Amino acid sequence: MSQNVIKIKGTREGLIIHLDSRRSFNDLKEGLNERITTSKGFFKGAKFTFEHIPEGLSAKEQKELEAICHRNGLIPVKDSVKRPHKNLPQTQKKMVTPEQLLAESCTLVTRSLRSGQNVTCPNHLVVMGDVNPGAQVSSAGSVFILGTLRGNVHAGIFGDEKAVIIACSMLEGQLRIASLPFYEIKHYSQHKQAVIARAVSGRLKLDTYHSSLYKKYF
Repeated sequence: MSQNVIKIKGTREGLIIHLDSRRSFNDLKEGLNERITTSKGFFKGAKFTFEHIPEGLSAKEQKELEAICHRNGLIPVKDSVKRPHKNLPQTQKKMVTPEQLLAESCTLVTRSLRSGQNVTCPNHLVVMGDVNPGAQVSSAGSVFILGTLRGNVHAGIFGDEKAVIIACSMLEGQLRIASLPFYEIKHYSQHKQAVIARAVSGRLKLDTYHSSLYKKYF
């Protein structure tokens, strides 16, 4: 039930917890508790904000939802309820470059990952090494591998289809972004240029990465 009632997305400010405004308080409470407790500590230490609070929800009920998050190690922002706002005109929207993504909150892994090693993080992930066969990395945001990818990578695990996967080379393994189908790597890059995987029209697409791509992809 929690997948339909509660949706969680990772952002630069922390986690946005989307509440289905059509559901009752008991459904929201049960769904939130199930969604967070089954994560087995994955969200611990992350800041959170509620989005789309039902109008009929009392302040006491909101506090109960916040308490569920707090008991599981989440940290509320100053105003844990995200207020709706008008979209900015197209001319005011800021372009996000890979350099800016790396400047956001991220987890840094300063080693190569061997078979059987798993790394999961609630933000962006940077691996300063190789991801070898049998290794698995998962991230709420984008994944940057400063080495060779031969293992499995899942970016945007909370449904962020704008997440990307970039590696110095991709030789084998599986890629996934958000809930899109897995992509099987078949020796895509055997040269020194980096590779970017991104979501395009409901499927993964791989391209050789170069510095001007942010103008098109971000």
